[in-house]
Amino acid sequence: MKKFAFICMLILLLGLLCGCFWQQNTAEPEPEPRRAVPVHDAEDEAGAAPAAQAINWLNGEKIEEPLTARPYAVVIDNASGALPAKGVSAADLIFEFNVEGNMTRFLALFQDIAKAPTIGPVRSCRSYDVSMAIAFDAIYTHAGGSPMGLNDIIIKHVADLDAVYGNYKFFFRDKARRRSGYAYEHTLFADTAQMIQQVPGVGVTRGMEHLEDYEGPLRFGITDMSRGSVAQGITVHMNNSKTTQFDFSEEQGKYLVSEYGLGYVDANTNEQVAVDNVLALFVKYSRIEGDDKGRLEAELTSGTGYYAKGGRIIELSWSFSEEGGLVLMHPDGRELRLTAGSSFICCPDSVTGKVMASYDVNK
Repeated sequence: MKKFAFICMLILLLGLLCGCFWQQNTAEPEPEPRRAVPVHDAEDEAGAAPAAQAINWLNGEKIEEPLTARPYAVVIDNASGALPAKGVSAADLIFEFNVEGNMTRFLALFQDIAKAPTIGPVRSCRSYDVSMAIAFDAIYTHAGGSPMGLNDIIIKHVADLDAVYGNYKFFFRDKARRRSGYAYEHTLFADTAQMIQQVPGVGVTRGMEHLEDYEGPLRFGITDMSRGSVAQGITVHMNNSKTTQFDFSEEQGKYLVSEYGLGYVDANTNEQVAVDNVLALFVKYSRIEGDDKGRLEAELTSGTGYYAKGGRIIELSWSFSEEGGLVLMHPDGRELRLTAGSSFICCPDSVTGKVMASYDVNK
């Protein structure tokens, strides 16, 4: 009897052991921990929006819904005799390029043109403006242009609103300006309320919206400026004679724009234009051979420059292509990110241009 009981207990123990073994080998394996989604670099990008956060591609500001509408890129007169201009303070991004005669023009990009009731004076295109409009997938707005620029618009199938060759009702001549003595070329403006109504019906190339996989070329976040130099005042010499001045306002936390010895005032608001980011990207310009107007072409490929925000300035390098857009980098090759907000990007001549920073805006 004792022997039988021992055998039964042995069988029971073997069954339990086999059951435990089976349970260990047939149970579903624990799932591997989910790998974290790569985050932005802590030093440069700690404040960047998460990948899922929708942003305005031109200024980096967070928005509730993904952005699909294409921006407008408008060529704006910047001759001293054309000022004050209208609409620049509403632009998210402003480029200043050299043109013939040691003058400059603005290419102003607007995600929402309704913020500026009137934009202008609208002037003629140049090929480098066209390239920048392509990079930002913008609807390019201008009044005629250089032969090279107009040819690029055709062969590159640019979404184009031309006040000279298009029959658009939203462009108009400011008669009051003309009567007050402004030259005829400084009197053409765009009525943005009319643009908003009419442009969707004119059939711009590729329509009014970005392609589904579009991603803007600029990157936004927090860049460490502590190693930069103090730059309360910045003077950008665009060429031999034209300068643009930026003075940091502690009160606003922005740079105030001046040129021709005066604050740059938007005639829509009667206030001086102020921006969050100031950049100077040195560009190689050269005269177009055989052009009787002395027009320029610009080598928009790569170069060096400066980035200023919050009263400090650092060096940078840059590269550009119509497909890849504008890429900004630290000198060591790390990607540079802009503070969310408006940006003014000067493109001075790489030979005659220079950038000067001062500790005191009064000096």
